[in-house]
Amino acid sequence: LSGVTDILGADIPEAAEAAGNMIKSGLAANAEQAFDTIVKGYQAGADRSGDFLDTLREYSSMFQSLGLDGPAAIGLVTQAMEAGARSSDLAADGLKEFSIRAQDMSATSVAAFKAVGLDAEDMASRIAKGGPAAREALGMTLDALRAIEDPIARNAAGVALFGTQWED
Repeated sequence: LSGVTDILGADIPEAAEAAGNMIKSGLAANAEQAFDTIVKGYQAGADRSGDFLDTLREYSSMFQSLGLDGPAAIGLVTQAMEAGARSSDLAADGLKEFSIRAQDMSATSVAAFKAVGLDAEDMASRIAKGGPAAREALGMTLDALRAIEDPIARNAAGVALFGTQWED
């Protein structure tokens, strides 16, 4: 553990708590896998704002509810940061907003799913199931958003489904 924290420049209790949350939530099978994932996240730039371990401590159970494992969660966070998100917390919060909005069946969410060509009731059901169904729904939604050529329409649907974090 101290070797990992030396590499990361992080405090041992902070890194241990993040790894522990990853194990408890099912993002990692064991400590070795958790720390390997954390190191890969650091190497990919997920700690650019100095909040990566905090993000893992706060959002591990939410990542798991979306059917993500550690590498997939870190991959989405780093992709969001490469696309302009200023921190891993902001990227993870966008995923949290999606998990809420995808299930709320509000007029805004229903219209956004319709705008991207997806059925809101089906997506809400998949997200509520969690696991592979939720992961597939998230992937379908991201693919549908990427397929919208009009940037204004894509942004409007993205904000409706991921909150203002989409803009960031």
